[in-house]
Amino acid sequence: MNTFYLFVCLLFLSFCGFSQNEPRIKNMNQTTYNALVKVKLGLGLNPLGQINAEEICRAMYKDRKLDSAEAKLVELFGTYDAKFYVEPKVKNAKFPQVFFNNSAPKPTKEVFLWFGNRMKLKEPTDTLANKLFFDEGNTVPNDLIKLINGSGNDYKIAQAAIYQYLKYYLQFSNKTEKFALFRDKIGSLFFAFSVLPSKDFKSAMVLTHQVADTLNKENGNKIPLDIYDWILKI
Repeated sequence: MNTFYLFVCLLFLSFCGFSQNEPRIKNMNQTTYNALVKVKLGLGLNPLGQINAEEICRAMYKDRKLDSAEAKLVELFGTYDAKFYVEPKVKNAKFPQVFFNNSAPKPTKEVFLWFGNRMKLKEPTDTLANKLFFDEGNTVPNDLIKLINGSGNDYKIAQAAIYQYLKYYLQFSNKTEKFALFRDKIGSLFFAFSVLPSKDFKSAMVLTHQVADTLNKENGNKIPLDIYDWILKI
């Protein structure tokens, strides 16, 4: 019997030692930590999916930067394949820590790696595109509106940002699905810009149409025109 208890004790100590060696991210900012808790509570026994990954990425983007804790989180979500813990900067009695058993599928991991790489880009076009990608998708950055109404280089920056945005989603769209994701993102831009004064809205739609037409030509004119022509007719 003593041998049995000794075995149990050794097993317990072994488990505790293993637990201590698991990665632990400390001092996570509250916005990101709240998103992690929300996602974790919603997962149950399900693996982390792409939509959950995008929600976490949007939370990390709120303050427009990746701190060291968030950079570590991106690394673990993107490359790690075992359990890790996250603790908030401000102690939380109800949720003192949250853990993820990171068995996320490859497409989900790629969301985090893509997000981490985009956050390293500092050119005006890139930072403007990031706002389109990560600001919930239903608002238009004020600086984008100013650039659309600008001329020369300003206009080109706005054009290039929308090009980056639509081109990213076009790669996941195809004829079989009637370019659904590409169409939906054009629709998102349409509705986001529709709250602007008429002149600004029209300028934005002309620019968006130009970008969509360019992408269509780059893809051998395989996209039906009615996917994006409608934005100039309403």
